[in-house]
Amino acid sequence: MKPLHGSIVSLIVSWLLAMVICLILQFKALASLTLVNIGWLAITGLLSFALGRGFSFLGIKYIGVSRSITIYASYPVFTIALALPLLGERVSVPLIIGVLLIIGGITLLVSEPETEKKVTTGVNRLLGIGFSLASAMSYGANMVLIRWIVTSKVNPVVATTVSIFFGMLILMATSGRHLTDSIKSSRRATAFFAFSGVAMTIGSVASYTSLSLAPAVLVSSLGALFWGRTFSCKSWRR
Repeated sequence: MKPLHGSIVSLIVSWLLAMVICLILQFKALASLTLVNIGWLAITGLLSFALGRGFSFLGIKYIGVSRSITIYASYPVFTIALALPLLGERVSVPLIIGVLLIIGGITLLVSEPETEKKVTTGVNRLLGIGFSLASAMSYGANMVLIRWIVTSKVNPVVATTVSIFFGMLILMATSGRHLTDSIKSSRRATAFFAFSGVAMTIGSVASYTSLSLAPAVLVSSLGALFWGRTFSCKSWRR
C-alpha cells in the first residue's frame, strides 16, 4: 500500500474513534464551535494529521521505522524554537541539555558508517531523512498552535476530533485516488494502518489534553521520549 493511502486509512479510523469519544464526552463543546475556531483547527489538521503524518509514513518507507522515528523525535527542537517567542514559555537547563542530545543523535544518524548507509542508499536515503525532518517541523509547529488553542479556545477532545477530520479531508482530496483499489489489494497493510490509527487517536487525545495543562516545551519533550511505532513496513514497501 502506498504510504499516503495508508495515512488516509489511519486518519479515517482515527477520526471515527475520536468522534465517538467526542460525542460521548464533549457533545456540547463540539456543537458550540465557532467558525473562527474551526478555521484554526483546520490549520492544525493540515500541520499534524496531513503533513506531519503523511511525511512520517513517507520517511518510514525510505529509511525504515527506527531511523525515521529517531529523526522525527527532534520535533521538540522546533517546538521550543517557536514556543519561546510566541508563547513566552521558558526553558530549563535540563531541557537545553536534552535538546543538544537530540541534535547529537540526529547528527550521528546522518553520519553513520558506510556499512550502515548501504541499508538505504542514494536518493532514497536523502528523501527519507528529508521527509522525516519535514514531519518533525510540522509536528513541532503544531504543538505550539495547539497549546494556544486548547488553553484559550477549544476543549482538547473536540480539538483532536476536528483536527483529524480536516487532516483526513486534505489527504483524501490530494492523495485519495484509487484508495478503494489500494485497500482491496492490500488488506493486511490496511489492518496495520487501521491499528496505527487507533493508537494515534489515543496518543493525540492525550497530547492535546496535556497541552491544555502544561507548557508545550515540556509536553513535546516527554512526547518525543515515549514516541514509537511497531507496525510492519514489509507489506506496504512495494
